[in-house]
Amino acid sequence: MSYTTKFCIPFLTVLLLSAMDVRRGDSRTIEEVINSLRGLSAEARRQKLQEGARNEGKAVYYGTIQESDARELLDGFKRKYPFLQTGHLRLSNTRLLGKISTEAKAGRYEADVIQTSGLFGDEVVRGGLVVKYVSPETKSVREEFVARSGYWTAIQQVPVVLGYNTNLVVAKDVPKRYEDVLAPKYRALLALDTDDQDVMAGLADVWGEEKTIKFFKGLAANQASLRRGRTLIGQLLAAGEFSIALFLHSQIPISLMAQGAPVSYVYLAPHVTKLVPIFLAKHSPHPYSAILLYDYLLSGEAQRIIADKLDRVPVRKDVEGKHSGVIKSKYSVVDPSIEGARIQRYQKFFTEIFGAL
Repeated sequence: MSYTTKFCIPFLTVLLLSAMDVRRGDSRTIEEVINSLRGLSAEARRQKLQEGARNEGKAVYYGTIQESDARELLDGFKRKYPFLQTGHLRLSNTRLLGKISTEAKAGRYEADVIQTSGLFGDEVVRGGLVVKYVSPETKSVREEFVARSGYWTAIQQVPVVLGYNTNLVVAKDVPKRYEDVLAPKYRALLALDTDDQDVMAGLADVWGEEKTIKFFKGLAANQASLRRGRTLIGQLLAAGEFSIALFLHSQIPISLMAQGAPVSYVYLAPHVTKLVPIFLAKHSPHPYSAILLYDYLLSGEAQRIIADKLDRVPVRKDVEGKHSGVIKSKYSVVDPSIEGARIQRYQKFFTEIFGAL
């Protein structure tokens, strides 16, 4: 055997083993990557994630938020990690879950980070589509916006406020409690959305089911009208079609006020808020990049984009939103992971109280 041959054999062996290590890294599941990060210093963790992400080259975000909002966040992510490309798919909750489930059945996985809204968190968890992960960034996120189960963390919140027409409701008559809207003077002058059973679930967590159902029955007795679409409800409120709109998402009256509409709002206790949660996809094809993106969306940098550029309400304790009227020390969260059977229960109550929708 020549010197050249003797030298090449171990050298080729090293190259082969190195290639196998790369393939093993590329084929690691996201749970294996998460486990490999435990116990590392912040710097070692950062280096490991970035090295893995460089090999992957891409992170894909599936979510329900507006295309323009997602683009702002993903552009910020690319500025921080210019070696990564990003992919984005926006669908409604139902279509999003259908696509992820179809991909899982076909063994073809594309999503790295999954974002839902409303009460769809339970479905992705029960479907085995996501994994548990607690980001280091959660230490700066308000406690009520981090799932105790470990499956999700919210990237923004959506406070639920009471909007009112300032031409129709004088200052002294602005409700100070939810129960105030049951007064006879508001008869047939109230509106709520046909999908407000999620608020019913949130209030029931605080008030208890009996008081909550009694309150919604009181709304029906006071001839509150149901409309489909909160943006439409806000527009009709500004037009004076009714005096009070219950359970509006805070950005609706805030936007109308900025346009000069005769609208204002109050944020009543128990300060119910909905969440926009993110999850790590169980079959993420780019696990290192997925974790980088998840962490980034919870970082101070991304949360400032959410607060300043998107004009939404952030979730971090150290990032202030623009709208002091919805900043509270503690919130009552509409749990994104509320179990499906309970959702159906409140849908049934809602339909029985207000009649067929």
